Amino acid sequence: MKSIPMGSKILRFALAMLLLMWLGGCRPAPPQPDPSSDPPVPVDPVISDAEMPKPDAPEDTVVSEEQVQIPPPVDKPVEPAPEPPRKPEPVDPEKLDRPLYPLSVAAADTGELYVADHHLPGIWRVQDGRMSLFFLGQKKFRTPLNAIRCVAIDGEGRVLAGDSATGDVYRFDDQGQPQSLTGRASPLGPITLPYSIAVDAQGDLLVTDQGEGDQRIARIPAEGGTVELVAEVFTPRGLYVDSEQHVWVISQRRLLRLLPDGTQETVVDNGVFEFPHAVVVRDDGIAFVSDGYARTIWKIDPGQSPQAWVQGDPLKNPVGMTLWQDRLVVADPHARALFAIDWDGNVSPIELQPATP
Repeated sequence: MKSIPMGSKILRFALAMLLLMWLGGCRPAPPQPDPSSDPPVPVDPVISDAEMPKPDAPEDTVVSEEQVQIPPPVDKPVEPAPEPPRKPEPVDPEKLDRPLYPLSVAAADTGELYVADHHLPGIWRVQDGRMSLFFLGQKKFRTPLNAIRCVAIDGEGRVLAGDSATGDVYRFDDQGQPQSLTGRASPLGPITLPYSIAVDAQGDLLVTDQGEGDQRIARIPAEGGTVELVAEVFTPRGLYVDSEQHVWVISQRRLLRLLPDGTQETVVDNGVFEFPHAVVVRDDGIAFVSDGYARTIWKIDPGQSPQAWVQGDPLKNPVGMTLWQDRLVVADPHARALFAIDWDGNVSPIELQPATP
């Protein structure tokens, strides 16, 4: 048998291995570059001008301001920090030259005016143009006159006041202190929201009560005591007893008159007033109604339609009214003033001075 040379065996074995590798999916490694040849030239990626690095300027290079354009700074508005809320400074009533929020006014036979100041809270006495404190209430809720709504004068010249904070009506004694007329024994008395007070010929007090569930005119005996129902009236406000003992009352946007037999008569129906507050009646039967929203004092002659008697400036929000020295006095809380109106319709503010000059 003829032998195969060793070199041929090795060659055959190498060829067989290459064939197996080819059939098995293996590929021979790509040929490596010859280390003796020049390396390939690398291709740089595309770089935009904005991404190109800027060459550093030499250390001894001076760049002028003209060469370097620096945009000016933009001033942004700086909002100031909100200030903490400040407590209102205490008011010295003795230095006030006008009420803070006059809602009601009453005139005594001796010529003094008494003004219910809701924001004081309390009552001013005005005599010869000078204001003085008649009563100063407390800021504490449910203390007498903390939320005073109305003021009146009885037949003996004593001051009356209605207070919604305590639900009571007070008469002031000789020492100037309020005394309860309803004998209340609870934080809220039998009167819920006394809006106005009138006094009849017997000295009894009539009160419009506008509280929740109490839409009525109530009667308080002259010396105080049990509250009685006079009439049920929807949203009663202004109240007045004329010389013939007819009871006039504002009910929502209407003007009613209660006859002695209890009959309710409509004097002015809806559609005229915007927000009526008070009513007063002269001895000749002419009625006047203050209308806050309309900034108007209406005049109603007997049997006639209402006429806008005084309207607009200086009236801002006329509310309380009273007859005084052959004139009509109006309390205006928005103007913080008292106005006197003569029977020709001329309006003039009542000049007031503080009690301590």
